[in-house]
Amino acid sequence: MPRFEARRKLTILAALEKGPKTTREIAEDLGVPEKYVSRYLLHYRRQGLVKKTVLERIGRGRKPFLWELTKSGKKRLEWLKDQGIKPFKKGEIAKKKKREKKT
Repeated sequence: MPRFEARRKLTILAALEKGPKTTREIAEDLGVPEKYVSRYLLHYRRQGLVKKTVLERIGRGRKPFLWELTKSGKKRLEWLKDQGIKPFKKGEIAKKKKREKKT
């Protein structure tokens, strides 16, 4: 797994380490757009690293949901940390991604 991808995965999984959060909360914590976080959460869900819990709807619109780590997600998070991989700081993912596109 390339270093950037490992750091991104660690950063997103670490955002859920203290408990369930919405996509918006994770995006705000990381300083990136919700769309970016949502894309990777769906990917990590297919890998069995995260799961979503649908909450009761309040008013109109879509049902809100929370993301949380699965057992596999917690194990992967610990493994990434054991490899010495450091999470990105707030907003750092977006800066790295822009730099990567320029080259």
